Amino acid sequence: MKTRIKIFITLLIVAVAAIGASAQSAFFKECEKLPGVQTVYVSKLMLGMAAKSGITTGNVDVSSLVNKLDALEVINAEGEAVKTLEKKIQPLTGYETLLTVNDDGENVQILFKDLGKGRSEFRIVAHEPDQLAIVCFLGTMTMEEVIEAVNK
Repeated sequence: MKTRIKIFITLLIVAVAAIGASAQSAFFKECEKLPGVQTVYVSKLMLGMAAKSGITTGNVDVSSLVNKLDALEVINAEGEAVKTLEKKIQPLTGYETLLTVNDDGENVQILFKDLGKGRSEFRIVAHEPDQLAIVCFLGTMTMEEVIEAVNK
């Protein structure tokens, strides 16, 4: 019985990956090809499954945000790969800076971009001298909805 469950879960993961592969952003696809850069893509279907599991994080209503997301992209680089990834994020245009925090060599930015037709992107860029992480939230959530979810 346990073997059947493992096979089912493996097939589900493969199916989700196949569905999500075509929805990745151009920036994410470019980063996937960079040596030493790790990437994670989570599709709308997988995010929906996570929402149904009743995820809670402190006082944040995660389920209300998850239902508004189309995709989640995570890009991470360490060591020498940081310089390569830095070159990819330098030409980013059209983003509004919502927040910048500088603390003892660590820089965190939260950026926003209106993608049109009710869609938006929130991008968190966390940069340390030896590590660079980028998290992209793509979907139909608005800044107001994000604030409301955090205030619940």
